[in-house]
Amino acid sequence: MVDKEVNLEELIQKIEKNEVLLIKEFDIIFNKAKEILNKRENIAILKTPINICGCINAHFEELKDIFKICGDASNTQYLFLGDYINKGFNSLSVVLLLMVLLVKYPNNITLLRGNHDSRMMSNPYGFYDECIKKYSQQDEGKYIFEKINELFDLFQLAAVIDNEIFCVHGGLSPKLKKIEEINSVDRKLEIPREGIITDLIWSDPSEEIVEYSPSPKGAGQLYGEKAVNDFIKENNNISIIIRSHTLVMEGYEYQFNKKLLTIFSAPLYSGRIENVGAVLKLDEKHNYNFIKIDAH
Repeated sequence: MVDKEVNLEELIQKIEKNEVLLIKEFDIIFNKAKEILNKRENIAILKTPINICGCINAHFEELKDIFKICGDASNTQYLFLGDYINKGFNSLSVVLLLMVLLVKYPNNITLLRGNHDSRMMSNPYGFYDECIKKYSQQDEGKYIFEKINELFDLFQLAAVIDNEIFCVHGGLSPKLKKIEEINSVDRKLEIPREGIITDLIWSDPSEEIVEYSPSPKGAGQLYGEKAVNDFIKENNNISIIIRSHTLVMEGYEYQFNKKLLTIFSAPLYSGRIENVGAVLKLDEKHNYNFIKIDAH
């Protein structure tokens, strides 16, 4: 049905040139993407082989490189761990491309929500201004901004791969013991100030914390090795937690005896930090192959 209304391949080519969609094109894609996301549970149940991407943060040229290097979305499964916007100048292109790919290849694109993917963060950190700048009329820019934030409200909160790998943007919550409890919360809203959703999206690991402590960021938790081990072994019988949210200089970093892995896919973060980006290619035998992503 969508292909009869718009040519998805032409839209992809248009976005790859950093061109914006017409409002009527956007509305068609938005409505279909919303329909797809609305049907999804809070937890995505996935299988290998799969590519896992960390924070993108408006690095559009690098996102295009990911698809070139790691596999076309037409025949490769991708899990994105959140933070698609802000800290760069091409947030809109990142979101538009992922929207169209979600509509074109819904079985191959899974989008988790990050802390930047919210009204609270997208307004002051550049996304609102970018929407206004790239759409000629201010009302159109405001419209696009609001609609994309509506989509963010529908992004999933976590994923489980092969029943043993737990993926999330930020981390754990003292209020959460069993993974399946995530499906009982209402995700279709702006990120709350506190609670399980906030913790999943905002929390960070800390070598200095045993279990949990309030995060100095003012949202989420710091969680330590005991919290990770309890969540993995005692409560859920899984093997590892994979998350993003934190910049790591080599693009990936293990903690807690390789029970927790951080992946960060935005190289040269904010245009000034000389970090590497990485994507995890995970095969059916759970071999971990980290693909380096260089900055443009």
